[in-house]
Amino acid sequence: MKTKYVVGLIILCLAIAAVVYWQKQTSDGESAVESEPKTAGAGAEDPSSQSPAAGESAASTEDLEERRAAARIEAIQAMENSKDPKTLTALGNALGDPNPEVKEAALEALSERKGADVTAIIRRGLNDADPDFRIEVLEALAERGDLESLRRAKSDPNEDVRERAADLLENAGK
Repeated sequence: MKTKYVVGLIILCLAIAAVVYWQKQTSDGESAVESEPKTAGAGAEDPSSQSPAAGESAASTEDLEERRAAARIEAIQAMENSKDPKTLTALGNALGDPNPEVKEAALEALSERKGADVTAIIRRGLNDADPDFRIEVLEALAERGDLESLRRAKSDPNEDVRERAADLLENAGK
């Protein structure tokens, strides 16, 4: 049984190290996978080695962010079964990620855990700017029986969130 947790922790550490290494390699805007060595004098005659046009740069930035988000999602998935309290903190922090897919992966991973401390972390998602995400958080909290959060959400600034909170409370019979 202990071996299972040790192996999981090793995998988690390796995944985090890979993400950190990958982010360091790509932080200067250069792809870690596609970078090519540059030779002296190259680029003076070859137009393809010149810096990309503005549109290409924007596409590269978007592609880079997509890859970073995918790496964060992979790290979240690696943490799903870990019992280490540090992973709980990391998953809670991921609820505030700017990428909606990362937030949803973190919410899903947290929703599968038990405990009042996990419920308190999930509640933080109710402060998100995206009303659709707040609704997802409400649904997760309803499954956990957190009726107090549902009651408070009935005064949310967004009408859809208020209505969903009322529906969830009604379905809970409270």
